[in-house]
Amino acid sequence: MRRLSVVLVSLLIFALLAACASTESSDDSATDDSSDDVVAAESSLTPDEADPTPTATAEPDPTATAEPDADPEETATPETAENGDPVEHIVEIQDPHDFDPDELVIALGDTITFINTGRINHTATLDPEIVRNPDNAVLPEGAEPWDSGDLDPGDEFSITLEVPGDYVYFCRPHEVLGQIGSITVLEEGETPPESSDDDSSDDDQDNEEVDDYL
Repeated sequence: MRRLSVVLVSLLIFALLAACASTESSDDSATDDSSDDVVAAESSLTPDEADPTPTATAEPDPTATAEPDADPEETATPETAENGDPVEHIVEIQDPHDFDPDELVIALGDTITFINTGRINHTATLDPEIVRNPDNAVLPEGAEPWDSGDLDPGDEFSITLEVPGDYVYFCRPHEVLGQIGSITVLEEGETPPESSDDDSSDDDQDNEEVDDYL
C-alpha cells in the first residue's frame, strides 16, 4: 500500500512537470510569433511612418520686410567747364573805381556778367571810338565793341565773347581814375586755368575811399 502511494505521487509530479514544460513552450512560441509580427510590421512602414516625429517647418515672418537693393553708384556730373558747356563769369563793379576781378582768362564762348555792387553809377565799356586813352580799349580783330551804358547800383550787363584774343575795357566815368579791366579769350579747345580768390583787398579801406570819393 505504501509503495502504491509513492508511485502515485511520482506519477503526479511527473504529470505536473510535463504540464509546466508544455506551457513554457507555448509561451515561447507565442512570444516568437509576436516578435516576428512586430519586425514585419516595422519593415513595411515608410520612413515617415516609422518616425512619427513631426518635421519643423519654417513659418514666414509677417513682420520681416525685404531689404531694398543697394543704391546704384552715383555718377558724378562734371562741372560745366569740364563738359565743354559755356561758363558764366561774374565781374563786380565796385566803388570807388574797381572791377573785381580786373583780369580774366576764359574759354571761347563764355559769358561775362558785370554787376554794379557799388553805390554810384558805373559802366563796362569797350569802344575805341569813345575812349580817352587808346590803350584802355583793345579789341581782337573781328570782335565787336560794346557799352553797357550807365549801370545803377544793382544793375547787370552780360556779354558773350566768341572771338579769341585779348580785350581791354574801361568804365567811362572813371577811366581817368584807372578803372580798367582785361579779358583773355583762349582759342577753341583750350582750357582756362583754375581761378583763385584774392583776399588781399581791405573792405574798410575801400569804404573810406568811397566816402572820400562821394
